[in-house]
Amino acid sequence: MAGIDERRAGFQKYKEDVKARGKPFYPYAMFHDTVMSLVVVSVIIGLACVWYFTSGPDPKTCGSGDSCLLGPRYSEPADPGTTNFVPRPDWYFYFLFYLLRIFKWPNSVILGTIGIPTILLIILLVLPFVDLRRERRLLRRPVAVVAAVLVVLSMGVLTYKGATAKEALASEVVQAVPTWAAREGFTNNKDAVAGATVFASSGCTACHTYLGTGSSNLGAPDLSAIGKNGRGVQGFATYVTDPSKFGNNVMPKFAALGDTPRARNRPAVRVFLGITGASGAPYAARLVEVLAGADVELGICASGAGIEVLATELYGNARLSRDETLERLLEHAQRDVTVYDPNDWKAPYASGSAKVDAYVICPCSMGTLGTIASGAMSNLIHRAASVALKEERRLVLMPRETPLSLIHLRNMLTVKEAGATVLFLAPGFYHGAETVDDLVDFVVGRAVDLIGLDVELVKRWGE
Repeated sequence: MAGIDERRAGFQKYKEDVKARGKPFYPYAMFHDTVMSLVVVSVIIGLACVWYFTSGPDPKTCGSGDSCLLGPRYSEPADPGTTNFVPRPDWYFYFLFYLLRIFKWPNSVILGTIGIPTILLIILLVLPFVDLRRERRLLRRPVAVVAAVLVVLSMGVLTYKGATAKEALASEVVQAVPTWAAREGFTNNKDAVAGATVFASSGCTACHTYLGTGSSNLGAPDLSAIGKNGRGVQGFATYVTDPSKFGNNVMPKFAALGDTPRARNRPAVRVFLGITGASGAPYAARLVEVLAGADVELGICASGAGIEVLATELYGNARLSRDETLERLLEHAQRDVTVYDPNDWKAPYASGSAKVDAYVICPCSMGTLGTIASGAMSNLIHRAASVALKEERRLVLMPRETPLSLIHLRNMLTVKEAGATVLFLAPGFYHGAETVDDLVDFVVGRAVDLIGLDVELVKRWGE
């Protein structure tokens, strides 16, 4: 009995000692953390082993790659061909995500990506060897408490800023130019529209915002009212050429703009290209490449069926999304191309008051040709063709369908009499074509000639 009392007295003394001095981190808390870490790692490794030994390639048993015990895989593998996705981290990495956004300038990116994380890691590793006190009660460690609170608050602010930050792709920002023009009242001002297009395509909105479009939470000012400060075109050109002349400015130089950015960036020809659901996607892709490489302001509108044909014939995957298909179509374009939704009735090509030099529909389905012939309009492509006819502008329809019914022939006669040009996707063979690309260039070259551009894709007869 005396032995039990002695043990109780010793344990009570130990509790009083712990209450007075605190329990040291090593080995007590460290032992608990080590045990729990081993348990978690063991569970993860165990689940991996279960999945490995219970999954099989036979879809009849568990499904290809799925586990009979754990169930199907969470999702399909990521598509490495995706180019229009802005990567976003999981929520618990938002603070690091925003930290990298802060240190995005060339002179400081090493500090943000390598310097700060390395410094924090070294502090974390060295701290246990520097602070050797066994006191663990928070009230007796004010410096540590304040430091912890500041770290939590900083991470909270960075997490919030990272979660609410907006990213903007140049291809998406260019589509906002008509909206800007309508809100600011410069729709009919060609110079202003051209300047807005240059601004949208130059990467400015990777940091700034304008009328709600662009990237936020970077500290760069909102440029919505910047045009009203009276600086003038030359003043802006001087500013963006070398911002460092205007105080402590971290904005990068755009020295390549020179003194006359407007004159050099204003396209000479404005062309609308409609893409519909008929076979012939390689012709459309080549036409986009040629027009985007010339001095052309190009606007594109693809119907739902047109997107499906592009995805199937160009990329072999009919399940590609609209955005990804168009992103791939335009990835080699040398100039920025504006993409319009088929239901965007506010697009400039939907009105005869907008100055457009030529309209092309390639490939042109017989359904689209019939709709144009009847005068009906159910999307932007039909409307643009109708505008071209009523304004007596160049309209080139490029069908591929064969053989042709009497209805097809009558519809083609109707659009021809109304002023359109019907250019079949039928290449010639007299120019010495050696590849399929040469045959495509033959037809695209004829279309470019009809638009009025001086671009030679094939050797002309007699030359």
